[in-house]
Parts: sequence; C-alpha cells; structure tokens
Amino acid sequence: MAKNLFETRSGENRLRGGALVQKPAEWIIATRLERNYTKEEIIAMYLNTVDFINGAVGIKSASKVYFNTSPDSLKIEQAAVFVGMLKIQPFSIREEE
Repeated sequence: MAKNLFETRSGENRLRGGALVQKPAEWIIATRLERNYTKEEIIAMYLNTVDFINGAVGIKSASKVYFNTSPDSLKIEQAAVFVGMLKIQPFSIREEE
C-alpha cells in the first residue's frame, strides 16, 4: 500500500531522490497505516487502488469488468484470479501508447 502511493501509473517514482528517499518514506507510511488501521482496512484500501488492467481500477471495478459481479459475490476461483493478477503487478504488461 505505501509503495503504491509513490508510483505513477507508468511505474515512475514521484519523489526526487529515488529509492534513497522513497524507502524511508514507505517505511514511515507503512508504520502509520499499521497503527491507525486494521489489516482488513489496509487490504481494502490497497484493493481499491490496484490497476487490474482493461480499465478496472479497484476490486469493485475489476469484479464488474471481469466477472460481471460485485466483490462480495465473487466465487473463490474468481478471487484467486485477482490474487494472481496482484502477484504479477510489478511485471505487468502495459498497453503501448
């Protein structure tokens, strides 16, 4: 979640100074998130910011785009597809502009 706050959609870093500045900032934000929110709230915030491709940003939109359903109606197999998509995010193929 904290890392996503510092990257643009194209994967570029928003902070000047690159990793030298970003990593400590991520740590501070992660610590604050853990103090103020439950794990369930953090995962919900994360799932609402992830780009699942094909115009689906967030779990609600992805559920509708891919399975024409709501997140609370997803079958276990459908949820597993999204988990798999999350695992490949750093290496996801971006549409050419």
